[in-house]
Amino acid sequence: IQDMKKIPGDYQYKALHKGNPIQRRWHKAKIDLLSRVAPPMAGARVLDAACGSGVISEYLNSRGAEVMAVDTNKDCITFAQRRFQKKGLTFLCKSIFDINGHLFDTIYCLEAIEHFPQNELLPLLNHFKGILKPGGRLFLTTPNYASPWPIIEWCLDTFGLVPKLKGDQHVSRLTPNGLGSLLTRGGWHILEMGTFNGLAPFCAIVSHRLSDWLFRRELKHRTRLCRNLIYVLAEPLKE
Repeated sequence: IQDMKKIPGDYQYKALHKGNPIQRRWHKAKIDLLSRVAPPMAGARVLDAACGSGVISEYLNSRGAEVMAVDTNKDCITFAQRRFQKKGLTFLCKSIFDINGHLFDTIYCLEAIEHFPQNELLPLLNHFKGILKPGGRLFLTTPNYASPWPIIEWCLDTFGLVPKLKGDQHVSRLTPNGLGSLLTRGGWHILEMGTFNGLAPFCAIVSHRLSDWLFRRELKHRTRLCRNLIYVLAEPLKE
């Protein structure tokens, strides 16, 4: 996985709770989408792959799931271990590929696969299949390069608003069609695919109420149009 160590350990936590209005809405949208599309069942064993500062892990645990959360960024794991000390929530400084000997009901992988080179994407998806229980599912998100995202990425890089993305952290540039093809070749059945985080986060700088209203509209029509992040819920094809 490409240099994730450049990301501060508390990045996602600060973005969600202390960031500017756009950042807060952008990161809150992931939790709102999860609650609609792929909420964990109480008692489920789940993996948060590339967990960052642990905000998604904590949400999953708050819904009653037993969560194993992994990341190669030691600063992220250290922050998460200190911030979220809860029963059924374990943070480990490991590569996703080092997770073996465990089976999960659901794997969550949010905005991580773009950090892997193209030649590692199919092996990653195959590894996910190997650590899912029968009937298990994968939920993942990634930037949508068939949307205005490349412009947003350019602005973030040009003005130094985040650690450099293009060609440094983001090395695989995916579109809905490309991701769909990748999953099909990897032996996955897509249960639902869509996009989110279009205009809604950017309206937050004007009005939180307007942003929340627009997000609800985008969520209602999430399998249509072309917004800045792709999400997919999939399961391994039955052999």
